[in-house]
Amino acid sequence: MRVGGRPRRPARWWAPGVWSLLGAVSLSCLAAAADEPPRPKYGPQARRLFLDREYLREHEAADFWALMGYYLPQRNDSSCSLASAVMVLNALRAAEALSAADELVTQESLLRRVGSPDWTEGTADGGPGVSLARFAELLEQALGKYEVAGRVEVVHIEPDDENALSNLREVLSANEASAGDFLIANFLQSELTGDPEGAVGHMAPVAAYDAEAGRVLLFDPDRRWYEPYWVTVETLLAGMATRDAEGGRARGYVRVFRED
Repeated sequence: MRVGGRPRRPARWWAPGVWSLLGAVSLSCLAAAADEPPRPKYGPQARRLFLDREYLREHEAADFWALMGYYLPQRNDSSCSLASAVMVLNALRAAEALSAADELVTQESLLRRVGSPDWTEGTADGGPGVSLARFAELLEQALGKYEVAGRVEVVHIEPDDENALSNLREVLSANEASAGDFLIANFLQSELTGDPEGAVGHMAPVAAYDAEAGRVLLFDPDRRWYEPYWVTVETLLAGMATRDAEGGRARGYVRVFRED
């Protein structure tokens, strides 16, 4: 899978009816596994916004407030690119004086307006998602369809780039200081959440950057399992400086600029 959600964990394996599937697994092994403590929802790399809100009390955080009203879940495990685009497109239009006849952007309406078969198929149930480069192209098309004056920049972060961390900090600082642009990160989800089941490509908008603490707030659209969380810049970089399993390209981010 290139950019999407992730295969979800099944119900706990000791649920009623599963015994017929275990075959040669011994009862002693089952008992030992059942006694293991449950894995935390978040690994040490991530900290829930619910537990850490001080930055938003003391800073303007323009992107956070622009995105917050449009934070929504991806509609299936393959549609994180679609949900991320919807959040950002609505945030770009937030300052417009919309009429009663103007609908907000939804995942369904965005697919219809752009009319891209590969995005429709990629974000369908069980779909492969879309690559970061293709996502940037689709987002550029979406700006035109919704008559938003803007442009899209795509950045691939190579794993061996010695300047990647300093460049990312610079981009995050500029983004946090401006209300006219948004970042959508493409990363290996397990690097951020600490959950090995999430070792797939994923996307999420950047909602805030706390430069003093060196942390990034993500509006993860995987809302079945997650809520907004902070990760260090280094953790985000590690997740983005990975390669797409199918295309072989490095992951990274797109930056969407509004041009008034």
